[in-house]
Amino acid sequence: MKKDKIIDIVLVIFGLFLIYQFLRIIFGGSWQVDTFFGGVLLLIISIVWRNSVKLEGHFVYHKAIDKK
Repeated sequence: MKKDKIIDIVLVIFGLFLIYQFLRIIFGGSWQVDTFFGGVLLLIISIVWRNSVKLEGHFVYHKAIDKK
């Protein structure tokens, strides 16, 4: 469970970093736009993967309850 929270915190920090980079792009500088969108894509894939893992664990929980 502690590992899950650490991964969630890392994803939040990365998301906040991308917001910071987006603001720097708007106000003149920092990353190129394609690099920024690559980071956004990586964040979205990570979030979808995390949610599918959590959802799979939830399905396993309900299957165990149904068997009782």
